[in-house]
Amino acid sequence: MRIGIDIDEVLCETIDYVLAFQNYKIAGIPIKRSDFTDYYIKNISGFEHLDQETTISFFYDAINALGSDLSALKPVQGALQALTKAKKSGHQLYAITARGDNVKTATLERINQHFPALFEEVIFCNYHEANKISKEEVCKNLGIQVFVEDNLRYA
Repeated sequence: MRIGIDIDEVLCETIDYVLAFQNYKIAGIPIKRSDFTDYYIKNISGFEHLDQETTISFFYDAINALGSDLSALKPVQGALQALTKAKKSGHQLYAITARGDNVKTATLERINQHFPALFEEVIFCNYHEANKISKEEVCKNLGIQVFVEDNLRYA
C-alpha cells in the first residue's frame, strides 16, 4: 500500500520549535502555545490583521534558520517506530508537505536525519507559490491510498 504522510505536526513538532524561535511572538504580538489553534494565523484571535507575507515568514524564517543544525526540531514521539513498522510491512511511504522549495534543503536534511531511508520520495507542494499543487492531486498522481494529515484543509 502507498501511504502519504504530512511532515509538520505529523512527523515533526514544528509549531513548538517555531514559537520558541520567534520568542512566542508573531509580528511582535505575544502568543501562547495553547492559543495557536490554526495554521492560518489570520484565523487566530488577535492576528486577523496580519498579511499573508508576515504569516508565511513566521514559519519559513524559523525553518530556514535551522540550516544543518536540526537538533532543535524534534520528531513526533512514536513517528519513527510507526513508520519503520509500516515500511517493514511492505508499505511505500511518501512524505507530502505544503512547504515550498525555499525550505527544501533544510527539510530534506531533517527528514534524512530523523527518518533515514523510510520515504520513497519527499514531495513539496509549494502551497504559497504560483506553481503549487494540492496534496490531493499528489495523492491521486501517486496512487496514495492512505494519507496521514493533521490539517483538515488538506485531509
